[in-house]
Amino acid sequence: IHVFPKTVEPDVNVNVRWIWEDDSVVGLFKPAPLPVHPCGRFNRNTLIYLVNQVMGEGVLKLVHRLDANTSGLMLLAKSPEASDSLRHQFESGGVEKRYIARVIGHPLQDRFICDAPISRRRVLAGGREIEESGLPAITEFQVMTRMSDGTSVVEAVPKTGRTNQIRIHLW
Repeated sequence: IHVFPKTVEPDVNVNVRWIWEDDSVVGLFKPAPLPVHPCGRFNRNTLIYLVNQVMGEGVLKLVHRLDANTSGLMLLAKSPEASDSLRHQFESGGVEKRYIARVIGHPLQDRFICDAPISRRRVLAGGREIEESGLPAITEFQVMTRMSDGTSVVEAVPKTGRTNQIRIHLW
């Protein structure tokens, strides 16, 4: 960790909750906004820093991540073997992920699929965008509720795991 004197990190939500634990895995609830690992202006205000303060440096290993502005369940491995197994399951599509998002507007269809490739390169603020020559990205959506205030609640099931995928596909 690089420390820059007189640098103040942005505030984050540190309300991390221990959800589940066994001999191999810990499940934590990560609130938003909270970056998972050090990046940009964040060094100490991250999930991994907070976990290391409680458990000790390197005791739990990240096997996946959530965007800083996404809340949800995070799995951390307790051993290199568990880490390798979980990483393989995430990378091979063996883990089904479901997200609930509140969006502005009412989608025209109750169910829809977005199959739009996402750029490899970062754009403004480190995000990604739709790019014809990008990496394949597929997300299935189902509208759960259309609200009277002009917003909707949708379930998103990513079939691939690209950076900012759900957000980009909903745009």
